[in-house]
Amino acid sequence: MKLDKLTSIRLFAGDNDRLQKVAEIEGLDKSDIIRKAVQLYLAKYESHVFLSES
Repeated sequence: MKLDKLTSIRLFAGDNDRLQKVAEIEGLDKSDIIRKAVQLYLAKYESHVFLSES
């Protein structure tokens, strides 16, 4: 799987080589990577004040 240039630049700036290796090893496609990134980001901030107020 080769990440398209726009996605690589906008979402993964500075981590393209490492991300490409993970994608190849894990057999992930672009949507899988984006989904996992969003899940990790939300999990990190789940208990943050601005999310617990809603």
